[in-house]
Parts: sequence; C-alpha cells; structure tokens
Amino acid sequence: MKIRFLKDYKVQAENSPFYKAGEVYDLPELSANHFLRKGRAEIVQPMIELIPVPEVAEAIKKTESKVIGARGGDPVKRFSKAQQSFRKKAIKGEK
Repeated sequence: MKIRFLKDYKVQAENSPFYKAGEVYDLPELSANHFLRKGRAEIVQPMIELIPVPEVAEAIKKTESKVIGARGGDPVKRFSKAQQSFRKKAIKGEK
C-alpha cells in the first residue's frame, strides 16, 4: 500500500528505516495501516488517467450511431399504430 508520510519519522527499533515527510513509500498493508491509524501518514490514491473531452464525445457519437442504426432509425419515431394512437390520445388528454 502506498502512503505518504506527513512528518519525518524514525522507527524506534534498531536498524530501522527513516521515513521522510512528503515522500511516498510502498509498505506492506499491516505496516501502512499502523502509520495511518497513528496519523503519521496518508494514503496515496492511484492516478486516474483522464480522457480528453473531444475523444469522449466522439466515442459517444459512434456508440449512438451503432445503437440507432441497429434499431432501424430514430427509436423515438418507431411506434406501432396502436402505440401511435394511444400516444396521440394521451397528448390530447383523451381516454
């Protein structure tokens, strides 16, 4: 688990490591949790790769075109005659 020490810290046991404030260390989970509980360190969150907006928009367009194309046109306009009749009545407020 990767943690970042908030203050310089020297483990009291003989020949033990010195952890420098601001540095990131990859420690076993048990050790990392010990320092987290004591408030001597914080978890380092993994970096998330962000996708630029134009690429996302293009991917959405491609997906939409595949879905609409697979359904045979605009899905909103595809109603059976009974559905169209019901829809018209509902819009007019008829029963």
